[in-house]
Amino acid sequence: CEHPAIELSIHKFCDLIDYELGEANNLINQLKTNVGFGARDMEVELPFSLDRTKIKTITNIDGEPIYQFRDSQFKLSKKQVINILMGTKLYGNTEVALRELIQNSIDACLLRKSLAKKWNENYDSKVIVEYRKIGEIWNLIVSDNGIGMDQYIIDKYFSNIGSSYYKSEEFFELQASTEEHFTPISKFGIGILSCFMLSDFINVSTKRVIGHYEYSKALNVRIEGEDSIFHITKGTRTEPGTSVNLEIRQKRNPWEHLSSMEFIKLVEKIIPNPPIDLEIITDESNKVRTTEDFRNIDLDAERTSGWKDNDLVKEYLVEFKKDENLGIEGKALIAILQHEGKPADDCELNNNTFNIDGADFQLKRDVRASNNGYIFDSKGVSYDKNGDLTSSNTTSWICSSKAVISNHGIEVPTSIIQNYPRTDQAVLKWPIPMILYIDIQDGIEIDLNASRTEIIKNEKFGLFEKKLLIVVLNKLQEEMDETEFSSYIELLERSTITTSYFKEGLNEIKEKYA
Repeated sequence: CEHPAIELSIHKFCDLIDYELGEANNLINQLKTNVGFGARDMEVELPFSLDRTKIKTITNIDGEPIYQFRDSQFKLSKKQVINILMGTKLYGNTEVALRELIQNSIDACLLRKSLAKKWNENYDSKVIVEYRKIGEIWNLIVSDNGIGMDQYIIDKYFSNIGSSYYKSEEFFELQASTEEHFTPISKFGIGILSCFMLSDFINVSTKRVIGHYEYSKALNVRIEGEDSIFHITKGTRTEPGTSVNLEIRQKRNPWEHLSSMEFIKLVEKIIPNPPIDLEIITDESNKVRTTEDFRNIDLDAERTSGWKDNDLVKEYLVEFKKDENLGIEGKALIAILQHEGKPADDCELNNNTFNIDGADFQLKRDVRASNNGYIFDSKGVSYDKNGDLTSSNTTSWICSSKAVISNHGIEVPTSIIQNYPRTDQAVLKWPIPMILYIDIQDGIEIDLNASRTEIIKNEKFGLFEKKLLIVVLNKLQEEMDETEFSSYIELLERSTITTSYFKEGLNEIKEKYA
């Protein structure tokens, strides 16, 4: 061998042959001795292993091997890596466990729905989130009637951290065989680890759909800690799907002080636009969260102290509907500063100089565009600590942008509108003040970090920004008259608060409505 990787590959291939030799010898022994098979005299003899003495390393002219062969490579300390995954770098927020379980159930239901359509089966998807006390212990139970799992899926994907079924060839082949495609939410295959932030035990009940009205045997799986062996027993479940039950630690229950309605609102915040109906059950209250709840969101309730009514600002409420196939669904409340009947990026309200007690003071008020909003500047007169008149300046927001974004129905908890973001933070810097409440859907791709708490700043985010701008301006064009819209586009062109993707989108709009 000329390289240790080649030599290792040959040894691994020999390991497979040794395994087959062992299995063959066992079978021959059974045929010789087992009366049930009809014992017979067998003359076949096989070795139990290969002779590997001729697998060698090439030597140099001095007869020495050109490398030292050792099966040395990087190995992971499972316990330490798991602790890192569950630490602040990845999770750090116990809401992640709730979100991971729900999104797994949603994916399982969407996959079964596509198969049911292919097989012409009646199927009503169902995801239930329960938070209730059983005895003295609070339990979080997330159940679905989705595709479910069998022993093969448990061994290859569920127990294999980092290996997601929804990124496998098996999933893509199965999805290709159906007419209905969907974008899975679960991609990393590490979500189940987050459950150990809430509980020392994970109890799973599951049964898999394996064909048209064909199902696997029901299984129960109990996992007692992230480093323990799975305890798998025969299940009693009759309906396909999966239920995950977490016995929440009594002294570290993150929702201990929440009322039933507060817990329900927490789930609704995490899953603002569920692709399928989501039933939330507590000891005192029940609620079904649907996509209609998302569509009926009242943006007036989303106004902050930085978004104030002002006669100088004209507001436009636009909707992005699912059946329009825009790649987003939701609403936006957009503010446009008006001066002398047309859009403006600044407006001087008054500017006068007054003589007070023998001194001249300027009194001035104006509104100007800033990063993601309009700012009100005021220059006036006040008394200092000595009781003397002095000039004073105040600044406040009139319309400060806000964004609430989800991706395929699941909340992205970090806002993409921030005035002081980190350098690597994916943010929008637009000269368009707005309250944005949207769900990103098929047709637009963004990358999230492993814990799904932030959007990664890359080309995909740039293309999302461009597409979003085009969609927003197309909607504004429907609401504004031709002269007003043309004036607004000219105003946006003059702005320095833009990115290259913003400019590309703006140029496409200019060409479309030229």
